[in-house]
Amino acid sequence: LVNNAAAPAQRDDASVRHTTVDGLLNEFQVDVWAYWYLMTRLQPTLARNAPSSVVNIASTMATKPNLDDVQYEHTPFLSLHAYSAYKAADRMLTWEAAARYNHSGVMYNAVHPGVVAGTTVSGGTFSSIGSMVDSPAHAAARAADLAQNATAFGYTATWWEMSTGRATVSELKPCGSRKPFSFCDPHLRQRLWAYVEEVDAALTTRSDRRLAEAVVHGRRMPARFAKGHAPIPLQLSGQEDSATPTARATYEFVEAAARGSH
Repeated sequence: LVNNAAAPAQRDDASVRHTTVDGLLNEFQVDVWAYWYLMTRLQPTLARNAPSSVVNIASTMATKPNLDDVQYEHTPFLSLHAYSAYKAADRMLTWEAAARYNHSGVMYNAVHPGVVAGTTVSGGTFSSIGSMVDSPAHAAARAADLAQNATAFGYTATWWEMSTGRATVSELKPCGSRKPFSFCDPHLRQRLWAYVEEVDAALTTRSDRRLAEAVVHGRRMPARFAKGHAPIPLQLSGQEDSATPTARATYEFVEAAARGSH
């Protein structure tokens, strides 16, 4: 399972807080809840097919999330700040999943696959920063390679900053002890997990959940959703309308691997 989702704001509304039909902050539902949802819902299937692997696409652009106001309901909202906090949250959920499902045979790892051309953050698009920018196909290959190597070598609860085509030990980084906090701090990651769990339990509108369930069960989704829906299935099912470049390339690479082309 490769989770790769983000919901960047457009340039003209990067400070406007948009919510989904479930009443959740759009960025939170796509960037955080979707990762947690698929990790937890697919865990029994992954465990039955162990050894198996979960790779969560994160970023080196990561700052401590405000666990007292995770969805910016009481503090000023800025899409770039939310993106950074939620990419940190993805790492935290990765390590908490690894701890909770420690003996399941499922490996949980997070990776920064490079600065990818076509990625939009707060209305800006990475297109040319010299040699820093890489292609979506290369980033996708790195994520897929890590997923395969995690089961082969027993990697779990690890963080990778990848710049080559393969998961090599030189790209395995410490958990994240740099200031202002540690991404793998047990207390913080447990608080975050509990918060997402509570949010999930409190959802009253089931439209987005039914869409996510359809992805889990392999049903193809329509190309467009009604205004206000978080595009979770599009991010994860390979539909080209709203998936990020890396998401599309990851989907294509994994599909090709399943067919024996890679």
